[in-house]
Amino acid sequence: MDLDTPTLFISDVSHAAGIDLGLLRGWINRGFFPLGSKSRSDIRAARLLTIRTGYAVAIAARLVEHGLAISRASMAAQVAAEELTPFLAVYTTEEKHRGEDSRVAKLALFHEAEDLNRFLLDGSEDIQTVVNCRKIIEQFDNERG
Repeated sequence: MDLDTPTLFISDVSHAAGIDLGLLRGWINRGFFPLGSKSRSDIRAARLLTIRTGYAVAIAARLVEHGLAISRASMAAQVAAEELTPFLAVYTTEEKHRGEDSRVAKLALFHEAEDLNRFLLDGSEDIQTVVNCRKIIEQFDNERG
């Protein structure tokens, strides 16, 4: 299956991702998800999304449900979709910035459940959310047929 050729209508992606079509259009119009292909050479594909972008939309939708802003959720989801990473964790950590303590949001990708479990059991980070990208991608594929 070719993940990077634009073949999906926006309405198909919104349905498969389980989100409102208007919401997805808003995310696209605000630049959170790209339309068309990376090469931009096929003008017919300019209004279509790739399967990989569809995966990213579905993952981002779950992250937004967990309270992340779409600006952060879309970046994290696109990384996870690019790598086809099974698990994604968003956490915050204390860092010094200009001499001041501040909380910084970070992203961790895990290919193995055991690695994710070790990270969670370590407890040194403030975990915001963990999503099972593999399950989200399977649901997306099932919904789009």
